[in-house]
Amino acid sequence: APPEDIATTTRPSLEEASEPPQPNVAVPEEAEAPPPAETPPRPEYRAALVVPYLGPRLPAWFRIFAASCRKAAPLLDVLVMLADAQALPKDADDASWSPANVKYRVLGRAKFAELHARAALVDDDHGRGSRQADDDD
Repeated sequence: APPEDIATTTRPSLEEASEPPQPNVAVPEEAEAPPPAETPPRPEYRAALVVPYLGPRLPAWFRIFAASCRKAAPLLDVLVMLADAQALPKDADDASWSPANVKYRVLGRAKFAELHARAALVDDDHGRGSRQADDDD
């Protein structure tokens, strides 16, 4: 087909241009509701998120974060490691905001510091414990 001449190309009117395009497929007036979802099978692999926290109290937004982990429960466990016992919420077992896949462990300051010191020694050698490059003075 020959190319269209720009001068002879017609443009839609302003009213036509502002109307949304109509779909080319027929949409049933009443769509059937999907069947009730079955409980999905547990995945073969799960992920763990470790959240170390040093301080006397978890931040105000932590409840929202914990509640948001509920949707990821089939795939994710969250371990909140606390250095201070007073940081553990008194209602941490309240399922209305803290789902079962969010777990809390109070380590105490000494154990917390020990784990962080050991973590600094782990490098890309799959945990064999060599020193970091900045410690090689």
